[in-house]
Amino acid sequence: MKTHKTLLLCFCIVIFILITFFYIVKNHQKTSFKSNQEALDEINNLLGPLEAQNISQNDFLVLKDLVKDDKHASGEIIELIALSDYKEYSHVGHGIGFLYEYLKTGKERNCPGHSLSHYYVYMKHGNYDLASDNLREAKNSVSKWEKLEETHNSTYLNEQDYFAYKKVVEESIKNINKGNSTVSNDFISYIAEAPC
Repeated sequence: MKTHKTLLLCFCIVIFILITFFYIVKNHQKTSFKSNQEALDEINNLLGPLEAQNISQNDFLVLKDLVKDDKHASGEIIELIALSDYKEYSHVGHGIGFLYEYLKTGKERNCPGHSLSHYYVYMKHGNYDLASDNLREAKNSVSKWEKLEETHNSTYLNEQDYFAYKKVVEESIKNINKGNSTVSNDFISYIAEAPC
Protein backbone atom coordinates (compact mmCIF):
# COMPACT_ATOMS: atom_id res chain seq x y z
CA MET A 1 0.00 0.00 0.00
CA LYS A 2 2.78 2.36 0.95
CA THR A 3 4.51 1.63 -2.39
CA HIS A 4 1.36 2.56 -4.33
CA LYS A 5 1.08 5.87 -2.47
CA THR A 6 4.73 6.65 -3.19
CA LEU A 7 4.30 5.83 -6.88
CA LEU A 8 1.14 7.93 -7.06
CA LEU A 9 2.92 10.83 -5.38
CA CYS A 10 5.87 10.56 -7.81
CA PHE A 11 3.46 10.42 -10.75
CA CYS A 12 1.64 13.55 -9.51
CA ILE A 13 4.94 15.40 -9.07
CA VAL A 14 6.04 14.50 -12.61
CA ILE A 15 2.69 15.66 -14.02
CA PHE A 16 2.95 18.92 -12.07
CA ILE A 17 6.48 19.53 -13.36
CA LEU A 18 5.41 18.85 -16.97
CA ILE A 19 2.41 21.16 -16.71
CA THR A 20 4.59 23.89 -15.20
CA PHE A 21 7.24 23.43 -17.90
CA PHE A 22 4.72 23.67 -20.75
CA TYR A 23 3.07 26.70 -19.17
CA ILE A 24 6.41 28.51 -18.91
CA VAL A 25 7.43 27.60 -22.47
CA LYS A 26 4.06 28.66 -23.87
CA ASN A 27 4.12 32.03 -22.09
CA HIS A 28 7.75 32.66 -23.05
CA GLN A 29 6.92 32.03 -26.72
CA LYS A 30 4.04 34.52 -26.55
CA THR A 31 6.29 37.15 -24.99
CA SER A 32 9.09 36.54 -27.50
CA PHE A 33 6.71 36.76 -30.46
CA LYS A 34 5.18 39.97 -29.12
CA SER A 35 8.62 41.46 -28.56
CA ASN A 36 9.81 40.37 -31.98
CA GLN A 37 6.68 41.80 -33.60
CA GLU A 38 7.29 45.09 -31.82
CA ALA A 39 10.89 45.05 -33.02
CA LEU A 40 9.77 44.28 -36.59
CA ASP A 41 7.32 47.18 -36.42
CA GLU A 42 10.08 49.43 -35.12
CA ILE A 43 12.34 48.41 -38.01
CA ASN A 44 9.56 49.49 -40.36
CA ASN A 45 9.58 52.87 -38.59
CA LEU A 46 13.28 53.24 -39.45
CA LEU A 47 12.66 53.04 -43.18
CA GLY A 48 11.50 56.68 -43.43
CA PRO A 49 14.61 58.21 -41.87
CA LEU A 50 16.77 55.75 -43.81
CA GLU A 51 15.17 56.71 -47.12
CA ALA A 52 15.57 60.40 -46.28
CA GLN A 53 19.23 59.65 -45.41
CA ASN A 54 18.97 61.32 -42.03
CA ILE A 55 18.88 58.24 -39.82
CA SER A 56 20.82 58.70 -36.58
CA GLN A 57 21.63 56.99 -33.29
CA ASN A 58 18.45 58.36 -31.74
CA ASP A 59 16.34 56.55 -34.33
CA PHE A 60 17.63 53.23 -32.99
CA LEU A 61 16.90 53.79 -29.28
CA VAL A 62 13.53 52.01 -29.17
CA LEU A 63 14.76 49.09 -31.27
CA LYS A 64 17.93 48.83 -29.20
CA ASP A 65 15.81 48.50 -26.06
CA LEU A 66 13.48 45.93 -27.65
CA VAL A 67 16.34 43.59 -28.61
CA LYS A 68 18.63 44.19 -25.62
CA ASP A 69 18.31 40.57 -24.44
CA ASP A 70 19.32 39.13 -27.80
CA LYS A 71 23.11 39.14 -28.21
CA HIS A 72 23.07 38.83 -32.00
CA ALA A 73 20.42 41.49 -32.56
CA SER A 74 22.11 43.85 -30.09
CA GLY A 75 25.39 43.45 -31.95
CA GLU A 76 23.65 44.27 -35.22
CA ILE A 77 22.20 47.44 -33.67
CA ILE A 78 25.69 48.54 -32.60
CA GLU A 79 26.82 48.11 -36.20
CA LEU A 80 23.79 49.90 -37.62
CA ILE A 81 24.43 52.87 -35.35
CA ALA A 82 28.08 53.01 -36.42
CA LEU A 83 27.13 52.76 -40.09
CA SER A 84 24.55 55.53 -39.70
CA ASP A 85 27.17 57.71 -37.97
CA TYR A 86 29.41 57.17 -41.02
CA LYS A 87 26.47 57.98 -43.33
CA GLU A 88 26.86 54.59 -45.02
CA TYR A 89 23.16 54.44 -45.82
CA SER A 90 23.20 51.52 -48.26
CA HIS A 91 24.97 49.40 -45.62
CA VAL A 92 22.46 50.53 -42.99
CA GLY A 93 19.72 49.47 -45.39
CA HIS A 94 20.93 45.96 -46.00
CA GLY A 95 21.89 45.63 -42.32
CA ILE A 96 18.33 46.50 -41.36
CA GLY A 97 17.12 43.90 -43.87
CA PHE A 98 19.30 41.20 -42.32
CA LEU A 99 18.15 42.18 -38.82
CA TYR A 100 14.50 42.10 -39.89
CA GLU A 101 14.95 38.62 -41.36
CA TYR A 102 16.74 37.43 -38.21
CA LEU A 103 14.02 38.75 -35.89
CA LYS A 104 11.31 37.25 -38.06
CA THR A 105 12.85 33.79 -38.48
CA GLY A 106 15.32 33.47 -35.61
CA LYS A 107 17.98 32.41 -38.12
CA GLU A 108 21.18 34.30 -38.80
CA ARG A 109 21.89 34.85 -42.48
CA ASN A 110 25.10 33.27 -43.70
CA CYS A 111 26.55 35.89 -46.02
CA PRO A 112 30.32 36.34 -46.17
CA GLY A 113 30.02 39.24 -48.65
CA HIS A 114 27.87 41.22 -46.22
CA SER A 115 30.40 40.80 -43.42
CA LEU A 116 33.34 41.46 -45.73
CA SER A 117 31.79 44.66 -47.07
CA HIS A 118 31.30 45.89 -43.51
CA TYR A 119 34.90 44.99 -42.72
CA TYR A 120 36.06 47.31 -45.49
CA VAL A 121 33.67 50.09 -44.45
CA TYR A 122 34.84 49.95 -40.83
CA MET A 123 38.48 49.95 -41.92
CA LYS A 124 37.79 52.99 -44.09
CA HIS A 125 36.40 54.81 -41.06
CA GLY A 126 39.06 53.59 -38.62
CA ASN A 127 36.75 51.39 -36.52
CA TYR A 128 39.16 48.50 -36.14
CA ASP A 129 37.16 46.63 -33.50
CA LEU A 130 34.05 46.31 -35.66
CA ALA A 131 36.26 45.64 -38.69
CA SER A 132 37.92 42.75 -36.88
CA ASP A 133 34.55 41.34 -35.76
CA ASN A 134 33.27 41.43 -39.34
CA LEU A 135 36.40 39.83 -40.77
CA ARG A 136 36.07 36.99 -38.26
CA GLU A 137 32.39 36.66 -39.18
CA ALA A 138 33.23 36.63 -42.91
CA LYS A 139 35.82 33.88 -42.42
CA ASN A 140 33.36 31.81 -40.39
CA SER A 141 30.64 32.43 -42.96
CA VAL A 142 32.81 31.22 -45.83
CA SER A 143 33.34 27.84 -44.20
CA LYS A 144 29.61 27.54 -43.40
CA TRP A 145 28.74 28.78 -46.88
CA GLU A 146 30.93 26.13 -48.49
CA LYS A 147 28.99 23.46 -46.60
CA LEU A 148 25.79 24.88 -48.08
CA GLU A 149 27.23 25.06 -51.59
CA GLU A 150 24.68 22.67 -53.05
CA THR A 151 21.76 24.59 -51.51
CA HIS A 152 23.11 27.89 -52.76
CA ASN A 153 23.66 26.56 -56.25
CA SER A 154 20.12 25.29 -56.54
CA THR A 155 18.37 28.06 -54.62
CA TYR A 156 20.17 31.35 -55.18
CA LEU A 157 22.93 31.16 -57.71
CA ASN A 158 23.82 29.41 -60.88
CA GLU A 159 27.05 27.44 -60.63
CA GLN A 160 29.14 30.03 -62.47
CA ASP A 161 27.98 32.88 -60.19
CA TYR A 162 28.58 30.79 -57.08
CA PHE A 163 32.17 29.98 -57.98
CA ALA A 164 32.89 33.55 -59.10
CA TYR A 165 31.54 34.97 -55.87
CA LYS A 166 33.32 32.36 -53.77
CA LYS A 167 36.60 33.20 -55.52
CA VAL A 168 36.16 36.94 -54.90
CA VAL A 169 35.48 36.35 -51.20
CA GLU A 170 38.41 33.98 -50.79
CA GLU A 171 40.78 36.31 -52.68
CA SER A 172 39.63 39.26 -50.56
CA ILE A 173 40.33 37.38 -47.35
CA LYS A 174 43.78 36.35 -48.66
CA ASN A 175 44.54 39.98 -49.53
CA ILE A 176 43.42 41.13 -46.08
CA ASN A 177 45.62 38.48 -44.47
CA LYS A 178 48.53 39.91 -46.51
CA GLY A 179 47.82 43.40 -45.11
CA ASN A 180 45.73 44.93 -47.92
CA SER A 181 42.63 46.22 -46.16
CA THR A 182 41.47 48.84 -48.64
CA VAL A 183 39.39 48.46 -51.76
CA SER A 184 37.30 50.79 -53.91
CA ASN A 185 33.77 51.81 -52.97
CA ASP A 186 32.58 50.05 -56.13
CA PHE A 187 34.11 46.80 -54.91
CA ILE A 188 32.54 47.24 -51.47
CA SER A 189 29.15 47.75 -53.13
CA TYR A 190 29.66 44.74 -55.37
CA ILE A 191 30.54 42.39 -52.54
CA ALA A 192 27.75 43.76 -50.33
CA GLU A 193 25.12 43.20 -53.01
CA ALA A 194 26.28 39.75 -54.09
CA PRO A 195 23.67 37.09 -53.36
CA CYS A 196 23.96 34.97 -50.23
